[in-house]
Amino acid sequence: VEWLLGSTGAFAAFVADAEGLPLANRLAPESYVAATAALGRVHRELGRFVESPPEGGTILELHGGNCLQLVWVDTSAGKLVAGLVLAAPLGRELVPSIRRALRLAVETKEGAHGPPEAQ
Repeated sequence: VEWLLGSTGAFAAFVADAEGLPLANRLAPESYVAATAALGRVHRELGRFVESPPEGGTILELHGGNCLQLVWVDTSAGKLVAGLVLAAPLGRELVPSIRRALRLAVETKEGAHGPPEAQ
């Protein structure tokens, strides 16, 4: 999460699982984190009608002119989402870096402690 803040200029950042449960959070309202579960379901449903990449992303306009950008990431621990509160959406060049960083963080944690099911 610290890397997300420093690399993107985000005001707040979090990582959550597919159920909208926070894994890490820095300054983001809990309601934004919880909303990711519903947004993930909508994203999957829209994928039936609109061609999009399997991981994909979502950008929501927030009151006050900021946005909430969600980057969905398939990891060995399941689908996760990186959420960022920003003044403007990120350029497409940063999104692959966010995915790589989150995958690396999951792999490093699993390598240090074993797979989640072994804990």
